[in-house]
Amino acid sequence: MTTIAEWPVDLYIRTGIFMHKGNPKTLHWEGSSRKDFKAFPLPVQKSMGMSLHTVQ
Repeated sequence: MTTIAEWPVDLYIRTGIFMHKGNPKTLHWEGSSRKDFKAFPLPVQKSMGMSLHTVQ
């Protein structure tokens, strides 16, 4: 039996389990990236936002 600490990261992403230690880092938008991001449909923004939150 494995411990939670040994689970692969992609399992956390697929199951929606996110464990955070401390505060996420500040997201810095480069050039027109924020404007470009806001041009996507809302469902795409939500999906990409979760991905950005995960990598922070």
